[in-house]
Amino acid sequence: MFLLVKKGVNHYEKAAKLSGIKTERLTFGTFVTMGALAALAGLIFSARLNTATPKAGVGFELDVIAAVFIGGASASGGVGKVMGAVIGAFIMGVMNNGMSIMGVGIDWQQVVKGLVLWFECVARLCQLRVGRACCWGMGDEELDNDAVGVHIITRACINMH
Repeated sequence: MFLLVKKGVNHYEKAAKLSGIKTERLTFGTFVTMGALAALAGLIFSARLNTATPKAGVGFELDVIAAVFIGGASASGGVGKVMGAVIGAFIMGVMNNGMSIMGVGIDWQQVVKGLVLWFECVARLCQLRVGRACCWGMGDEELDNDAVGVHIITRACINMH
């Protein structure tokens, strides 16, 4: 119920305020919840490693960004679903595990992950230029919303090389 109310507040904040929902309190509660979940994730990760070091999560940024974009999210926001992010994380996890089992070096693993992210950026840009909805679940109404984010990410991908 909390998530449905929060989604309604995000889309129609003025209407939610007029109907008597305390939007500031709801937003604060969302931030507190996300902070608690992040702390829980850190505790679980530290328990898994049997140590707590400041550099424990270094290098996960590329995996997370690639998983979210593979899952269908947009850099400009407003597009994507939790299930898509979970599927993207599953794909990245399988790819990481497979490359580790095959004995691929860490440097080459990063290259492959970067290429996967780059391919995702280029595929989105090509689909936006064609003007069709893509196979990741974006509808025609979401293409305009996504154009700015794809352009920014593609420029970032091009500038990395």
